[in-house]
Formats: sequence, C-alpha cells, structure tokens
Amino acid sequence: MMNTNIERFLTQHLNESSWQIHTISAGANNQVCKVVTSDNTYFLKCFAPSYSAQYKLQNEFSFTQALFNAGIERVSTPLYYDKELLIALYQFIEGRPVTTITDWHINEAVEFIIHSNSNDTLTEKLNIASESPNTLYGFIEIVQTRLTNLASATVPKHCETPLKDILTQVQHKLFALKQQTDDSWHHIIERSCVSASDFGFHNAIEEHHQVTFIDFEYAGLDTPWKLICDFYAQPAIPIPLSYLPHLLELSIFSTVKRQPANFAIVFELTLLKWVLIMLNEFLPHVQARRKFSWNNSCINSTEQQLNKAQEKQLAKSAQYLSEIPAKVLSIKTQLRDV
Repeated sequence: MMNTNIERFLTQHLNESSWQIHTISAGANNQVCKVVTSDNTYFLKCFAPSYSAQYKLQNEFSFTQALFNAGIERVSTPLYYDKELLIALYQFIEGRPVTTITDWHINEAVEFIIHSNSNDTLTEKLNIASESPNTLYGFIEIVQTRLTNLASATVPKHCETPLKDILTQVQHKLFALKQQTDDSWHHIIERSCVSASDFGFHNAIEEHHQVTFIDFEYAGLDTPWKLICDFYAQPAIPIPLSYLPHLLELSIFSTVKRQPANFAIVFELTLLKWVLIMLNEFLPHVQARRKFSWNNSCINSTEQQLNKAQEKQLAKSAQYLSEIPAKVLSIKTQLRDV
C-alpha cells in the first residue's frame, strides 16, 4: 500500500533511512499496516476518503493523545497524523487479539473506565461521542434513523426479502418499546463520562500484563447509559451478562442502576441498534469504506466480496435478532439481583 504521500510522511516523521511495511488484515473501514525500522515498530492507519474521514482521524488521535497525556497506559502511544493525507502513526502494540473473556479481562475494562473518568481535565479536551443521545428518547431515535437509512438502500434482489423481514421485526419491536416509555424519556441526561464509544474486546489487544484498547474514531464524552449498553451489546466478542454487576458497581453508572426498568428498555434498544449496524454493508458510504479497506484492484472480485459480506451480515443480523428475547430476560434477571 506504499505510495509517494505515505513515503514522504514516514520520511518526515521517522528519522529513519529505511523501513518495511507489512499490511495487516484487520479492520473493515480503513487500511492498516505495520511499519518496521531497525529500532522501532509502528502502526500506520490510513482512513478511507469520505466526508467524515478527517473528523474521525482527528477525533481518534486527539482522544488517544488526551488519555495518553493523562497517564492512562491502556492506549497506544500517538505519534503523528496528517489530516490532508488521512493517515496517522502510533507506536505498534505487540500482543494478540482477545478471544476468550475472563475475570481478568473484565477487570482490565473496569480499570480503563475508572482511569479514563478520574481526570477532570479530560472532559475539557474531548468531543461528544458519536451517536450520543442527550435524552433517553434519543436511543429510540437512533434505531429509527438507522431503520430509515436501510429501508431506502439499494439492495440486491436475492437480499430484498430477508432484509425486509429483519427491518419489519425491528420496527415492530421498536414500536412496542416506545409504548413502555413516559415523559421522563424526554428529560436531558448528562454526557458525564469519558467513553471509547465502540468499547469492547473487539477493539483490544491482549498483552501478558494488560489489555490495551484501540480504535477511538467515535470516542468522546458520552452518557453512562450508552457506554454500559454498548459494552454488553457489541456482538464481535460477546461479554457474558453475568459480568454486568462488575460495571454497575462503578459510581458513574449509579443513575443507570437506580432505573432498572429504563435500563432494560435502553439495553433492548441498543441490541436492536446492533442488529442494524450489522447490515451496514447495504449502505453506499459504508460499501466505499469496505472496498477501500480490502484494497483490491479487481472490480469483479471486489463486488463478489461485497456480495458475500452482505449475505454473511444478513445471517449474523437475523441470528442476533433471534437472541434478543433471551438477552433481555437475562438482563432483567441480573438487575433484580443487583
């Protein structure tokens, strides 16, 4: 993936006469690679060109930098970025992806949340996290917006029926949840916590002594409702709901803990949101990011890859949707015992 711009960027910032670049097969939205010099190893992230690429690059870099400067060790060292070239350079983290969740992993996540929210000066330096609602009703609006976007997407013929079936089920569930809300859902809720936003072990690297969290494109100041719900709802590396009390014990989630009925509804709305996130492959702007990250020069091959990805995500979304009732029951059971 080397080009003149990247070579000039590395020459300017590395102070090295030579380096090797190895593409990393990770990420569905950007191109990432490992840069190896005689003395160091770096992580280079190249963002797919889009209307929001500059913002996401700068937001991720500034969030990482703010946490790093605050002494929070569970992030990669941010080095340099270029908003025009849409590239950023970090210290490479030697480690491995997290595959199995243990008590130790949960404790690492808890420590990350605690340390991120123990420095009052951080809040002055951060943007509002992506899709962070300022009312509980905002969680309903997020699902409705994603439904609307997918309903208007151009869909391959063989995907029309299964996609429509999923969207219809989500719409029905959304309507039912609306009926369980009251006027308090329109009251302003404070964005009072520092959040990685897309927070979970799918965006983490495990080392022998700690877990390092990465991928902060959507990070910022968020509501505790969204932080805890996304953490337990994200599907890539599911976190057992039996660990819910570990987070609810934290003071930043005290408001959530005091409203178990609302929490159960917000959690179900978050599950529905993830059902729809899995269907992003049907949205044109997401397809463009996927194709960029695949870095495949053959148009036919790229289209075939996209078709396979769409079929795979449809199946995953339908499966996740079918599991929602059991998860909601589990969360209600956990809340009764807290």
